[in-house]
Amino acid sequence: MAISGGTVTTSENISSSGLMTISSGTVKVGKNINSGTGTVTITGGTVTTGENIGGTGSVTVSGGTVDTHNITANTLAVTNGKVTAETGIKGGTLNVSGGTLTASGENEKAAINSDVTISGGSVTANGGSTAAGLAATMEKPVKNVTISGGMVIATGGTGNGLSGAGIGAGNKEAGGKVTISGGKVVAKGGDYAAGIGGAGMESADVIITGGSVKASSIGGGGAYGGAGGGSLTDGKGNSVTLKTFTLQDSSGSPVTDTAIDAFTIPTYGIKDVRTDTEGKLYFYLPNSITDGTPVTVTADSTGYEGSVSGSATLKPFAGDIDLSQGSGNLYIWGDGYMRGGSANESAKKTYTGDYTLTGGTAESATANTVTVMGDYNGNPVSGTEKTITLNGVNIDVNSQSYACAFSIQAGTGAG
Repeated sequence: MAISGGTVTTSENISSSGLMTISSGTVKVGKNINSGTGTVTITGGTVTTGENIGGTGSVTVSGGTVDTHNITANTLAVTNGKVTAETGIKGGTLNVSGGTLTASGENEKAAINSDVTISGGSVTANGGSTAAGLAATMEKPVKNVTISGGMVIATGGTGNGLSGAGIGAGNKEAGGKVTISGGKVVAKGGDYAAGIGGAGMESADVIITGGSVKASSIGGGGAYGGAGGGSLTDGKGNSVTLKTFTLQDSSGSPVTDTAIDAFTIPTYGIKDVRTDTEGKLYFYLPNSITDGTPVTVTADSTGYEGSVSGSATLKPFAGDIDLSQGSGNLYIWGDGYMRGGSANESAKKTYTGDYTLTGGTAESATANTVTVMGDYNGNPVSGTEKTITLNGVNIDVNSQSYACAFSIQAGTGAG
């Protein structure tokens, strides 16, 4: 069955035993759109149902607007378009790579109870009373939630003193596993549940290796003294801890709703990560990344620098470099700089201003060399005059194995 254009209205069902496609037009169905074990594909148009879309086959939405009470299917894929499921989604697997999906759960039902993979798009899930928003449950087969990109807002429901996690377990849904490696995630649990993790007596394991994750809590819940919990790791047995970074511009104002281009800890995933309305990022870093570790977050081609702490403020790079912090030698071009073992123009950070170098004392020499370069090939670069100020830096040639601790290469000059 194929629907393309026009208006189709019925108070009953639309059914097809094989492939059903809707590419344009307006479709209003009083009850169900059902293709049994077949496939429903929606690429455009406006589709509204009074009850259900699905069956035991697959549903794919790659365009258009879909408004239904619930979706049941062995496989649901959303790649584009707008989908609203007013009383939830349940089935085998849900894959969201684009578009917008909004789901709400019925009483004691999760908004989304499937194996969930989100790599892009926007997902909003509001759990019914006592239930999770995105449920990772120990049903058979185990339901997992995996987020590698996109925007996810999940809220657990509360009722009769019981509640569900935003992402994870419900009061009556033993938790499975939640894995986050990218994206922007905001999760709030019900009154007695974690934002991500456990609820009541139930637990869920959480793995975070990337993404900006703002959660009311991560780990356990516990209505009436319940012991719901679970682990919070990087998936390799290492604990992770929340580190909040606030990006501020040169005037001290927050850098809001801005995509992140780079982060100096390369093992931490930043796909689709953005600052929030306060300019904040919520990163769960391995405990091996200790407080005081220098970091740079690049957003909209501007580098914001500071150090890891529980709550750190990062400001635009202004040419101040402490050679005693971080590792690697310093290389300065006319249009940027880098730290590392050798000059690598692909790793250069853009900066055209002056520099002030600090680090070490009169008794303690810096362990790093400084090389001022022309272009990457050593050719002269005109119009790039700059001042490099050495502030308290002890340059000891002997400490550099007789290498030149501060060198000016061909293509540059000193005035």
